[in-house]
Amino acid sequence: MLDERSAKGCYILVRPDRIGEPGERIGVPTVVTAAHEERPPPPRSWLERAYADLRDYRVRERGGHFFAAEDPAGFAAELRATVATLTEGGGGPRH
Repeated sequence: MLDERSAKGCYILVRPDRIGEPGERIGVPTVVTAAHEERPPPPRSWLERAYADLRDYRVRERGGHFFAAEDPAGFAAELRATVATLTEGGGGPRH
């Protein structure tokens, strides 16, 4: 269940028109990694409304807002996976 804090945290995802023209989607290849923190991660459907080329969506099991500092090895592994997703033959997985 999303609460008021979640909605505020995901505002730009719900309102992609705040980025460009109403209904315009971000077209660059995108990978989103969401942290659990105290609120649920955004639904993939919200991300797909905002990003036209969503290559991958991951929800971290560990770590909050500063997961790079909290789990450096995990962050490095995710960063490598992200780069691979964005560079594999111009495609990569589309989960």
